[in-house]
Amino acid sequence: MAGPSCSLAGANQDSYAAGGGLGVAMRNTQNFAFDGQGTSTAFESLSKSAKMYRAADAETQHTMSEDFFGGEKLAEADYQRRVAKKHDF
Repeated sequence: MAGPSCSLAGANQDSYAAGGGLGVAMRNTQNFAFDGQGTSTAFESLSKSAKMYRAADAETQHTMSEDFFGGEKLAEADYQRRVAKKHDF
């Protein structure tokens, strides 16, 4: 089994700056909207990736440790669509 993978999902902060300060890769970081829908989407995204990681072989786990969400950041997409667009970030 491959080593651990570290990911970060955050609301009401610059998750990329916070994660970078902790050594978390940008591909393993995503923002989420600070509301019920955003929280639900963040946990859905984390759960989906964790299930894929656990079911994968060691080589795939190694690849996933560098891109935990496989390029599909559900919570980030929801955040960009509903929150960031309103504030024109």
